[in-house]
Amino acid sequence: MRKSLLILLFSIFAIVSLSANADWNPENPFPFSHSLSEAEARVEIEREFVETEPPAGPVRPIAEWEPMKAVMIRYPLGIPVDFIAKMSEYTPVICIVTTSQESAAASTFSNGGVNMDNVSYMNYPTDTYWCRDYAPWFVAYGDEEIGVCNFKYNRPRPDDDDIPKLYAEEQDIEWFGMNLEQTGGNYMTDGYNQAVCTDLVLEENEELTTDEINQKMEDYLGVTNFHITTDPLGDYIKHVDCWGKYLDVDKIIISRVPESHYLFDEYEQVADYFANVTSSYGTPMQVFRCDIPGDYQATPFTNSLILNGKVFIPVTGTSYDDAAIAVYENAMPGYEIIRVNPGPKSWLNTDALHCRTHELADDEMLYIGHMPTNEAPANKPITIEAEFIAYSDTTLVEDKLSIFYSIEGGEFTEAPMIHVENNTYTATIPAQAPQTKVAYYIHGEDNAGKTANHPYIGSPDPHTFSIGDVGVDENTLCLGKLGNNYPNPFNPETTINYSIADSNEITEITVYNIKGQLVKQLVNSKLNSGKHSVIWNGTDNNNKNVTSGIYFYKMRNGSYVESKKMILMK
Repeated sequence: MRKSLLILLFSIFAIVSLSANADWNPENPFPFSHSLSEAEARVEIEREFVETEPPAGPVRPIAEWEPMKAVMIRYPLGIPVDFIAKMSEYTPVICIVTTSQESAAASTFSNGGVNMDNVSYMNYPTDTYWCRDYAPWFVAYGDEEIGVCNFKYNRPRPDDDDIPKLYAEEQDIEWFGMNLEQTGGNYMTDGYNQAVCTDLVLEENEELTTDEINQKMEDYLGVTNFHITTDPLGDYIKHVDCWGKYLDVDKIIISRVPESHYLFDEYEQVADYFANVTSSYGTPMQVFRCDIPGDYQATPFTNSLILNGKVFIPVTGTSYDDAAIAVYENAMPGYEIIRVNPGPKSWLNTDALHCRTHELADDEMLYIGHMPTNEAPANKPITIEAEFIAYSDTTLVEDKLSIFYSIEGGEFTEAPMIHVENNTYTATIPAQAPQTKVAYYIHGEDNAGKTANHPYIGSPDPHTFSIGDVGVDENTLCLGKLGNNYPNPFNPETTINYSIADSNEITEITVYNIKGQLVKQLVNSKLNSGKHSVIWNGTDNNNKNVTSGIYFYKMRNGSYVESKKMILMK
């Protein structure tokens, strides 16, 4: 008992001492390193953490490229002032700074050309400038709400750890406490139902099983497909953003070292893993590679920031810069790609621009939920469905809800989205001949002045699909094919027909809602080749009845992936 008391007293003393050292002073404005200091490593994180009930479902994680109301930074700065000036031209900047240092921060910004009309302050102490690691994560949940997910920060830095709750309270939005030790640099999400962390999440939560970790990610963030990978960089930090980054729902960028490098196999293993991942769109993940030397030359290109249609890339003046910019331009057409040179605090391979900033979700955004069409039958009108959610609680501008489609690379034609029920709208693309290439994007506006496209960037990088062959009866179930469900619309249940070509591969049949969130897994096993069917009774994975509306069912068998729609009517 005495020994335990001594350990507790030491821990409290160490945390208090560390916190005291974090108070800014001119002699030592940066008392901490990105990694754990020797003193911190001896401190168990025993501070109180409030775990709340999870958000009301359905829950969806919000991705970096979605509409953002502001970007968070901290003063004293870890980023160059001219970079802040560029962001402030079009996005509000929220700076965390103590009251005593606010005037110094304002002077720095004003002298650096920052748009001061776009700067506001949160007057709280912080321990470090690594906002990415401790700032809030955002979720859309329940009855069209956006909230903050707070997690147990994996550093004994209590001032940093308080920021998510403080931000939520200042913005008057709900926060939810997820008792999972985590860090923002080791969390990437696609904005639908997938996320990736390195196996650091297992090391730091060793008291939990992998299933328990997965359950927390699903309950609090809506992540039903959680990728836990190795860390190819093999460095102290083990953060995803040091070597990889989601660029869109179906795109990821991963660094690549020379074949002669001792970590070459580790990087290729991670790249191969994601090349075999099915995106939330039901299509293969597109993997973009960014060459780096993998040594002392700082080339932290994946440590970039996506912010409201712009991508800020940290560059360091190496011969690799231009090639990295070209990769981003190829992967993200329509985005403005902006180089950011290091300031007084130089970029490192393990610590750059992404680590030192954090985008803050627009809790009044206009959101378009849509599962892209991957294939359509020939000579039949093509129906496109989408869900429009105005988180501002205003109404939609009905004559500004449209689909824009292009045939064989021609000009985009606009067609109206027609209200079906609740938040669901449909539009029709005219029937097309077989093998025709179709591109489209969806656009919407609400009466709060918010606009949205799906995909986010709109016409420069639209959804695309091909029209099927003539003579194929869509009601005929060919070997290795997903068939139709019957009845459709249905209530209370429907039968999904499908057939298996490859009995050596696991077959998955899953149901998703219009937002792309997993509703129900119906099949997940190896099956004999031939015809099969499965019944969906309109319940989710918790056997709760789902609401009426449009749903998608998806089949995967080896490399074959296809999805179709169905309508539940009550």
